Amino acid sequence: MARICPEDIHEYETIGIDMFKISGREFPTSRLKRALEAYASGKYEGNLLDLQGNIHLSLDSFIDLFKEGKCTSLCHKCGYCQSWTQKALTYDPQSVESYREALGKLIENLTTSNFLRYSKYITIAQKLIRV
Repeated sequence: MARICPEDIHEYETIGIDMFKISGREFPTSRLKRALEAYASGKYEGNLLDLQGNIHLSLDSFIDLFKEGKCTSLCHKCGYCQSWTQKALTYDPQSVESYREALGKLIENLTTSNFLRYSKYITIAQKLIRV
């Protein structure tokens, strides 16, 4: 997900983009409220990581292709956005490792009785998964 600064929202709106993902499920309500207020007002004076988390894309001049009307909407053929992501994506390795650990625990709980607690429900779930 590209992370757009609140101050840049208007740039995307001028080229017809009117839907933005502001936050993911992992953030508490207070953080979501802060992000909504920042993007609605078009400004935020704090640390962007407080709004966006630890993954960030450096998007300097990314929007130029769209502003110039050169987007073909053939994403599977173009590769413009994908190449920007590969060049610009930075992340905190510790956050990625924490996320991996959390997913590992979730998978463990889903594949054992820890999550469902009753073996009959596990059997039902296994049958549903095989369908």
